Amino acid sequence: MNPISFIAVVILILLILGWVRSKPKEHRRRAWLQAGLITLALAMLFLAITGRMHWLGALIAGLLPFVKSAFPWLLRLLPFLRARRQQQKNSPKPSGNPSKQEAYEILGLKEGASKEEILAAHKRLMQKAHPDRGGSDWLASRINSAKETLLKD
Repeated sequence: MNPISFIAVVILILLILGWVRSKPKEHRRRAWLQAGLITLALAMLFLAITGRMHWLGALIAGLLPFVKSAFPWLLRLLPFLRARRQQQKNSPKPSGNPSKQEAYEILGLKEGASKEEILAAHKRLMQKAHPDRGGSDWLASRINSAKETLLKD
């Protein structure tokens, strides 16, 4: 740390201590919290200016103290969120392994397909739907369960 930064930090600490001590005892805890948040915001700003932190990280850290004032607004969204969660709970979800007919439909095969056709269809679909290639976890699991259902025989 260069001497100017060190002196600035010492002066900042002394100013914070003096400001907190000037508050009545019952308000000191709140003053410490405010001082900590302000110091954190200043530290993030310093890190962003010196190039040690991405500016978006500093912006997010700087906006954190304002979350308290936005909290009532967020609470007004809760009924919407509760309704959406309830809707998701009530929506039918496929369970376990599909029936043979569903498995054939998932893999895009006709009934009575051979083992090789099942494996080829599974491979073709998994190349498109695998989560590592940007596909869906749910769809990949349905394709796998369809293959397992048809190969059980």
